[in-house]
Amino acid sequence: MDDKIGDRDLLRRIARGPQYSSPEAYAELVRTLHAVTGILLYGFLDDGAGLRDHIIRNFIARGLTSLESIEILWQMQHYQDCYSLYRCLLDRLFHLHVLDRDGSFEQFENWSFLEQFRRANWARSHPQFKARSDTHTFTVPEKERYKALLKANVPKWVKPNPVQVAKDMGLEFLYHLGYAHASHHVHPMANDGEEDLQRITMLQKGSRCDQRSVLSNSILVQLLLTSKGLDSSSFKWRRLVYGFLDECMGFLRGGDLAYRGTFRKIASQGPDFSWKADRDAG
Repeated sequence: MDDKIGDRDLLRRIARGPQYSSPEAYAELVRTLHAVTGILLYGFLDDGAGLRDHIIRNFIARGLTSLESIEILWQMQHYQDCYSLYRCLLDRLFHLHVLDRDGSFEQFENWSFLEQFRRANWARSHPQFKARSDTHTFTVPEKERYKALLKANVPKWVKPNPVQVAKDMGLEFLYHLGYAHASHHVHPMANDGEEDLQRITMLQKGSRCDQRSVLSNSILVQLLLTSKGLDSSSFKWRRLVYGFLDECMGFLRGGDLAYRGTFRKIASQGPDFSWKADRDAG
């Protein structure tokens, strides 16, 4: 595994069942991740950032938003929705692994543009929706790009197979214990909504099992996504950033709060400090 944080054995132990912390402790870590992620995203706003970096920074930002949504939904006891977003987080991690491995960022961007253009164009051209004013209006450059991509053949980019990607990462448990399990909460199942029924009618208070695992594992995947994004970017990042991410892993494993001290060091550097380092810098 080429990421700078964690190792396979540690990640397996965390996913199997760490020493769970309180919901308040997880919420604090999510807020801290929000602050640090914001600092890192500013680092991506660089004149030297290319398409690769644009996609990576958006993946990290979207992942954090999903994590924050999971934490809010968890507080509301909307656990199935937590698992649905957890699967989205895993999907984003698997995508980023393949994009970096194959160097297919440009193909992915072209494929994404074509897919989004086609769907928006279908909504605009369908007879029942022509009167709507909230559909996307294409610019001349967008139309020209669409025609040029079609003329040059549709990008041959294929969505990653989750089970194969997890195997390629050497982390098959991310599929079997993560993606596949969470899929049961995405696709309709016969017993869907049983806990929701109990909660809404107040016939039962709380879940029948400890649901903190989805909080812990969602944070785990966002940490992996962030680390993978930093490693895959065009920039080199300071060791203190990876130290912080590593300490967040330590919190997930056993509640170690060392990440707080490292966060204070990061926050104390001020807005003008660059977290992108020269190759030999710390």
